[in-house]
Order: sequence, then C-alpha cells, then structure tokens
Amino acid sequence: MQIDTSIAEADVGVLQPGMAVHFTVDAYPEQRFQGRIRQIRLNPTIQQNVVTYSVVVDVDNADGRLLPGMTAYVRITTGERKNVLRAPVVFLT
Repeated sequence: MQIDTSIAEADVGVLQPGMAVHFTVDAYPEQRFQGRIRQIRLNPTIQQNVVTYSVVVDVDNADGRLLPGMTAYVRITTGERKNVLRAPVVFLT
C-alpha cells in the first residue's frame, strides 16, 4: 500500500527516499504504523501561495487493516541522535 502526502516546500529539502515514516489513522488512534519514503515527486502544487510537494510512502499492509481513503497523520523522522546530553532551558526574568 502507499500513502500520498503533501509536504511544504520549506521541509521537502531534508527528505530522501528510504527515510522512516510513522503515522496514525483515525480508525486505530492508539496504533502507530510505519513506512518508508519511496519517492518525492517533482510536481509542486500551489494553493493560496503555499507550495507543497507530493511524497509517496510505502507501507506494509499485510493484515489489511489500512483501507484506501483513510486519513493518515504522518510524521517523518529527519534526524536522530543517541547518547546525547539533554539540559533543561531556564528562562530568567
């Protein structure tokens, strides 16, 4: 199965085929599905001066739970760091 999603031009520059994609659908709000970017199409869509690009995501749907027409809420991982020191930000007023 595939997901066709629209990505803003400001974000499309960091995407590459093979990147991990996670998404949910309303039918299974607690279930997190995953896939991989297959293609970034070079045909932009412009609506009200907003430019977006179509990104095709391959998804394994062996169990048939995902159906055509379902709305997917997509998150694309563009970077990941392991074993990093995290420090809280303190704002002084």
